Amino acid sequence: MTENRLRDAERNLITSLRETNQALADSAIEAQDRNAKFLLNVFENGIDVLHHQTTSTRKLTQMLVEQSYRQQEAFRILIGVSVNAYLDFFSSWFSFYQGTWETVERTTYQELEATEKATRQGQKHSQ
Repeated sequence: MTENRLRDAERNLITSLRETNQALADSAIEAQDRNAKFLLNVFENGIDVLHHQTTSTRKLTQMLVEQSYRQQEAFRILIGVSVNAYLDFFSSWFSFYQGTWETVERTTYQELEATEKATRQGQKHSQ
């Protein structure tokens, strides 16, 4: 009987050790599974964040390019208007001086003709 009791105790110890080892192995597998799911979740969330960031950056870049084109067009128009205004300003001064010069030239020519006429009449009367 003592032998039976010893065998029973032995079996109980082996069964207890097997169950303990099985529980530890199951727990380790469950922990590994949880860790794998956690890492997969972190990876998927990281991919989603990177995708969102890439999309936002692309939209921002497109908006900056469009704004740059608008600014260039506005600058082109502004330069064109400014250049035309300066050209009109200088043209008006040139036209003014040209008109003044033509008036002086015409007046001088008329005075010269009048002087020549007076000289001829003076010569006629003196003869």
